[in-house]
Amino acid sequence: MWCGGSALLSAAASRRGDDREATEAERAGTDPERDRGDLATGRGQRGASAASAALQGARIGYLPSMVGSNSATAGLFTQARATLEAQGATVVELTAPTGFSAVLNEGSGSTNEFLHDLNIYVENHLSPDVAQRTLQQIMDGGNYVTSRRSVYQQRNAVTDATYQAWAGPTGSHTLQLAAGKTLVTQLMDDNDLDAIIYPSTNAYGTIGTNMRLSPNTGMPAVTLPMGTTGAGQGGAAVGVNLEWLGRDFSEGVLLGLAYDFEQATHYRTTPTLYPALG
Repeated sequence: MWCGGSALLSAAASRRGDDREATEAERAGTDPERDRGDLATGRGQRGASAASAALQGARIGYLPSMVGSNSATAGLFTQARATLEAQGATVVELTAPTGFSAVLNEGSGSTNEFLHDLNIYVENHLSPDVAQRTLQQIMDGGNYVTSRRSVYQQRNAVTDATYQAWAGPTGSHTLQLAAGKTLVTQLMDDNDLDAIIYPSTNAYGTIGTNMRLSPNTGMPAVTLPMGTTGAGQGGAAVGVNLEWLGRDFSEGVLLGLAYDFEQATHYRTTPTLYPALG
């Protein structure tokens, strides 16, 4: 699970209904500060316990454009929607807001960040006994996957000015991530959603740029099995995954929703080649 925040306590103030729910919590003898992370959705205690019926009454959104064109994956997603509704959730079809494609299309930064992050790692963590301490020295030494030499050459050419223009306080990537968080949070608020779901994979591959939604907004997400699409390598069934995205600091809610879905489906199976530990 990817978690996009530092503390559950700071998220609740911006969500509607917090004061009313805190008062109700006090009357019930609970500690509103302790449960503040779950109040961040405006839906009280739901999701506070993984064993609770988190899907009952939940509102789950999806964008048809993120389902993809693979018929097997689309079929499993339709089945997942039916499961959610059978568990008491309302599934809401969403229209992508203006600017949503820019969120999914923002690059991952593997080129612009690589040299900067490598240098920080070397300076702070690499043993002084290691002689090759720069990317250029690593390439000169030949101890790397040589078929990727052109990639490393490109990354080695990234200057600090280029990095700052991309990832600095006012860099293009920094601003796009902030805009993405605002856009998707507003989409959830406008539709009163607890989570947005989408397939993160087809069999043996990803679906477009779906898996960029969480890192390109900084919002938390959890992924779990959505079913299988028939025989794959060695005759084994091929798994397809479903990702759940929530607001900042809603990790408890997301885990509750995902747990309920997992318990309703039991799609997770132990791989034949990697059985359960004895």
